[in-house]
Amino acid sequence: MQFFPAKLIDEGNQKILAPYWIANVVNRFNCVDQEQSELEYFRDGTIEFIDKLKLRVLKAKECGDIFRMAEFLPLLVVSDRLKAGLEGAGISGFTFYKPEDFSL
Repeated sequence: MQFFPAKLIDEGNQKILAPYWIANVVNRFNCVDQEQSELEYFRDGTIEFIDKLKLRVLKAKECGDIFRMAEFLPLLVVSDRLKAGLEGAGISGFTFYKPEDFSL
């Protein structure tokens, strides 16, 4: 993980809001079960659409609580533990999907 400080300024009073950080998830793992998933590809072989997503089981100690799908970098995979922690802390800005409920 990489973390970068960010300043958020209130447009009304120009005050800097509480410290914020931008997180860049750099870990990536090949986790898509290509045979069980229904995927559409660009000509170069990268994933264009995901009609059905099935992930391979990975050991948590190998990949941690958050990582990118190496096959489709815009998507992040998070553990149930991290999801529960974010929701419990009231942190917003995330939408969570179970792999079987996700399509793009």
